[in-house]
Amino acid sequence: MPAAENAGRYVGSGDIALAWVEALGRYDYQTAYDLSCSEVRDASATAAAGGDPADALGDYFYSQVLGVPEFTSGTFDSVEHQPDSGLDLASFTLQLADGQSFLLLVYVGPDLTVCDFY
Repeated sequence: MPAAENAGRYVGSGDIALAWVEALGRYDYQTAYDLSCSEVRDASATAAAGGDPADALGDYFYSQVLGVPEFTSGTFDSVEHQPDSGLDLASFTLQLADGQSFLLLVYVGPDLTVCDFY
């Protein structure tokens, strides 16, 4: 996925969002977990219930956000700052394994970690 031009407030936020999505696309849940903010990591640890929080993050992404076990390709559409949340928003269009497309929104904070996604 080529990187979109960064129009966010935080230099590098687009690169972080792209690395996070690409890590999930490779099923490299640990890298995605490491690129996530403490709130996402804490929620993953809680969901893991003693298991691997990185795996819980990946499982949540595919089962609850995408609803399919994989995406086959995608485009990095844009990055823009969201003044209300104080976060940069990166948008991606993913091609899902079932042939549908999915608009993925990834929020990156000033500390250059992924703080939310849907």
